Amino acid sequence: MMILKPVGFFSELEEQAEFETFSGSIFEAVRDRLQPHETKIINYLKRGIGLFDIMEGTDDPVADDGSGVSGGSSLLTDGVWVWRLDLPYLVEKHHLALDGEFISHARSMNYAIPEIPDEVACDLAIEAAREIYHMS
Repeated sequence: MMILKPVGFFSELEEQAEFETFSGSIFEAVRDRLQPHETKIINYLKRGIGLFDIMEGTDDPVADDGSGVSGGSSLLTDGVWVWRLDLPYLVEKHHLALDGEFISHARSMNYAIPEIPDEVACDLAIEAAREIYHMS
């Protein structure tokens, strides 16, 4: 069982079906206007602690225009939640509605990412790689 809670792992972001963390459609999360506290959420997501980098470009599945994020599959965390590097871009561009529990957590943290000791971050990185991308 995963220790970190995943947010924003929409099925359109990963083509390999065995990655069960990727579920729900990004198209169901798209909104036509700015969500409450969206700017604060975007900044919170951008300031996440890097768990590990994946050197690839990811495409924007909503725009389908070739836009995307370099290293978009890389993982970030706040020590409780885990998300991909491309999530802030997608939230900003498409006003994605995210998990309410995540929003409440970010708000309770006053939208500030806590410091995480390096050894804890290393353990979280190993766990996230195994659980999300099935790396050993």
